[in-house]
Amino acid sequence: MKKLLMLFSLVLFSIMLIGSASAFMISVTNYNPVNQKATISNFAPLGLRLPLVTQDIADVQLLTPVNNKVPLGYNMVAEFKVTGYTDYNNFISSLEMYDIKNNMASDNRAYDFKVLTNESYIVNDYGEKCYTNLNQTSYCLQEVIGNHLEYKEVWEPLSSLDFGNGDTLNIGIFTEVKNADYVEWIPTFAGVKLHEWAMTKSLPIYFCAFFEVDLDI
Repeated sequence: MKKLLMLFSLVLFSIMLIGSASAFMISVTNYNPVNQKATISNFAPLGLRLPLVTQDIADVQLLTPVNNKVPLGYNMVAEFKVTGYTDYNNFISSLEMYDIKNNMASDNRAYDFKVLTNESYIVNDYGEKCYTNLNQTSYCLQEVIGNHLEYKEVWEPLSSLDFGNGDTLNIGIFTEVKNADYVEWIPTFAGVKLHEWAMTKSLPIYFCAFFEVDLDI
């Protein structure tokens, strides 16, 4: 009877341990400054490193320059690639903007997330065809002899902020760029607000995704 009680207590403790690990699970980032890529992972603190609660969520890589100069008007100010390793709802939960020239005051302008897609279209193929008229005069014309598909990159509105295992998406941030803008972006991916990627003069700039507009360019 005592052995059964001890076995039951051990099973109950194991269940509580796994439950506690899940409850204390947090998301962390590991950043590579060479390729500007951050790996976001779930991690259980307090020494709990169970496979059930520790896994990579996604890689997020900045594709545009850190100091990105953008023309005036509605334009893409930053592009990043997301590679998903697990299903995650509302992966991009927020995007904060700050006016660097105005003591980092909050900038509440509207913005859009768009995803890069490939759109197919038909292109005609031309070839030379020669004929002889009633006067026995020969002539040649360039005529359509067939067609083929070609592809072009198109930015479409991002319909969902949910990402799945195996998803690889290029996402652009589009907004109205104004004269003399100097804006810093702080995104939140998978619950992680990336403060370490904000611009700091005394530290390396990792992923601030801000844009600068200069009328002299």
